[in-house]
Formats: sequence, structure tokens, C-alpha cells
Amino acid sequence: RIQILFELMGDRSWCFGFGFGTILAGLCYLNGWVWLPDKLGLDGYALVGLGVTVSIFNYLNEYLLFFPLKYSKFAPDGGVPARLGWFIMYFAPMVVYLISWKYIGAPSSSYDILVMSLYCCHFSKRCLEVIFLHKYSKDCLLESVIQVGSFYSLGAVVTAYSSHVLPDSTARSAFLDDSFRIKFGLGVYSFGQLCNLYHHYLLATLRTPGSFKYVIPKGGLFSLVICPQYLGYVSHIL
Repeated sequence: RIQILFELMGDRSWCFGFGFGTILAGLCYLNGWVWLPDKLGLDGYALVGLGVTVSIFNYLNEYLLFFPLKYSKFAPDGGVPARLGWFIMYFAPMVVYLISWKYIGAPSSSYDILVMSLYCCHFSKRCLEVIFLHKYSKDCLLESVIQVGSFYSLGAVVTAYSSHVLPDSTARSAFLDDSFRIKFGLGVYSFGQLCNLYHHYLLATLRTPGSFKYVIPKGGLFSLVICPQYLGYVSHIL
């Protein structure tokens, strides 16, 4: 039924997601929750252009399936052990972020430490899930490890730049002085992380040991939301 629904919707599902994201970003900006710098500089425009380019390629490759990444359970078996491959994909961006933070002068204000801690906490959680929680039925392709790891690492550079270089002292002070924004943001972040973790746990415990038969997910928010683990993922990014 879900497949038929998406076939009927065509590109409207993507258009709805893009439209919703644009409206949400606009409302946050009008409410003063999003700060935009007066000048980006050449390096800033380069990163923005790179981000737009990557987004376009993601749409062409993953949504229109021109050259989709081969990293799902439906992909062919690869030569990299699954836990090692996924650990590299999630550990690499954390290292790249810390290197970028060090390269730009290792800013250590309360704002910088908070942002860096939340970023590293997310990828540390993902690395721990790879080691202790997730179950894998096949190995990873080396090209997928490189592609996904590079994509996340690029995101790490963009995040480090936009979080530690662009905001000036006025913007940082305004953020730290707004206790509601900090509490609300930490609440949404915590909900997203716990929601994602809990539904990953449900998915990991669906089958009996040694069984690879497909099982319809149940429990948690699975009866209310399609892929609630991604609801948590998107929530924490917000």
C-alpha cells in the first residue's frame, strides 16, 4: 500500500518535504531563531555552493535513482566487514569535525563547546549502536564506505564552519542569553536521539536469533509514523 501511495504521489512527496522544510526554516528565521551573517566571504559561498551541488546530486541519485548508493540490505555483499565499515562511516566525520575545529583556532566559548559536544554525542551514539546494537546480514562495499563516509565528513566541515566561524560574538551572546531557545533545542535534540535509539532497538530485536525472515516492525511509534527512527533523526538535527 505504501508503494502504491508513493507511485500515485510521484514527485509530490519530495515537493511536500521541500516545501515543509522551506516554510519551517522561514518561520524560524522570522521568529529570530535563525541567524544569517551579513557577509559569507569566498570560503562561505564555496561551501554553500558545494552544499547545493551535493543536494542536487542526492536528489538525482537517491530519489530519481540515477546512481543510488549501494549500502542498504538490498545491496550486493561487499568485502568490508559490516561493523567495521559502518563504524568508519560514523567515526570519520567526528574526527573531521574535531580537526576542522582545531584548524579554525579551537574556539572554546560555552557556545562552541555546546555545539561541538552535541555533534560528537550524536556520532558517538551511532558508533556505539554499530558495535553493540545493530545486526547485519552482509558486508559493506568499499565504494559505499568511501562515499557515505565522505558525505558525512563533508557535512562535518560545513557544520564546523557554520557553527564556529560564521557566528560573531554578538550572535553567540544572543544565543547564550536566550535560555528558552537553549532548553527547547536541547529538548528536541534529546527527544530525537532517544526516539532514534529506541526504534533502532525495536528493529534490532524483531527477529529471533539466526532468523533473516522479514518482520513487520511494531511497537513504539511504528503504528503512527512511517520510519519513526528517522523522525528521531530529523528531530535531533532540527
